[in-house]
Amino acid sequence: MKKILCITLLLCMFLPCVGVTAFATEDDFVAYDVMKEFVSSHPYRKSGTENEKKAGEYIKNFFETIGYETDVQEFEFNLYSNVYGSEDIVEDRNYVARLDSDANKTIVIGAHYDNVFSSGSGQGAYDNGSGVGILLNLAKTFYGETLPFDIEFVAFGGEENGMYGSNYYLSSMTSSRKDNILLYINLDSILAGDKVYMYCDEVKTYHEQYFLSVANGLGVNIDLLPEYKAVAGVYMEGDKLPYTHVGLMSDNATFFNQGILSVSFSSYNYTREVLEQVNESVNFDNVMHTEKDNIQAIENMYGDDAKNKMKDVYSVVKKALFSSDFIEKMNYAKQNNLNYTNIVNGKIGAVISVCIIAILIVAIWIYCAVNKRKNLQKIQIEEESKKPPQVFSDF
Repeated sequence: MKKILCITLLLCMFLPCVGVTAFATEDDFVAYDVMKEFVSSHPYRKSGTENEKKAGEYIKNFFETIGYETDVQEFEFNLYSNVYGSEDIVEDRNYVARLDSDANKTIVIGAHYDNVFSSGSGQGAYDNGSGVGILLNLAKTFYGETLPFDIEFVAFGGEENGMYGSNYYLSSMTSSRKDNILLYINLDSILAGDKVYMYCDEVKTYHEQYFLSVANGLGVNIDLLPEYKAVAGVYMEGDKLPYTHVGLMSDNATFFNQGILSVSFSSYNYTREVLEQVNESVNFDNVMHTEKDNIQAIENMYGDDAKNKMKDVYSVVKKALFSSDFIEKMNYAKQNNLNYTNIVNGKIGAVISVCIIAILIVAIWIYCAVNKRKNLQKIQIEEESKKPPQVFSDF
């Protein structure tokens, strides 16, 4: 009996040192503390400003302290998007850290680091210090791991002005590198709000079901957007859908519109029938893009629940990527991804529209022709009734 106990104790001491990294350790979740340090030291991160650049340098230093080499992608965009002919060209940057496992498949994990504040008490803790905190925590967790895929951790600039960072990131890729992306994981605004939501596509997908099963296995509650999603705007020609909604108002839309599988995590509460903006809670005011988007205000409203939402998303992503069947499931999801682009926004859609119009024209013509014939018959009957009766017509 003593021998059995000794062997058991030795195994318990030895097991943590071998095999796959443990999933539920308490000391590897540092995203919340990283977020607090990041937004406290860099509260003002408006696109194209010196303050945003300093915030980006913080992220670069964090990557490099872990051991990554960081690629800085510089790009320019018009701050006013040519509204009324206005032009203000600004410089911005993406920061990319790559975990290279010499694989031909890549998982991209991204979060935008810019915000809308240039002064005041707003810090962009919710939008999007929370995403940056989880991104950096995941980069720390996966460093040194050998996986059957590469990972690129990307901090995007220019999101608030039109997702310019993620657009530049993909546009600067060769087609072969782009084809190698199995999945994009988006982390945006995970701190305030009543619930954590996950959005993948307009239709059910295999990768959505996979992440839901991982969440269920961890006892984490992840909500999906309802089938009805209030339209929040119209996209320009060339995108996958001719409209947008709350699930597509972040950098995941850039990948989604190019046919790359994506999963986006955010926290709010989808209760409005019409969404002018994200409705975050049934109990508290919205904080996004307001002065209340700071650590103290959010902690006063949500308490430990704010930290727990970040931890839940971190745990789900970590568990999924460390799972032995992840690469197999993502390959299957990519191979069986439904491409409905042509149906809703292409030639097939145009053909269907023309056919519908033609059918309506024919239906209207038939309706008018039938009515005309009925009217003629009615007139003939009336005229016949007005004629005098023909008496003794046989004589």
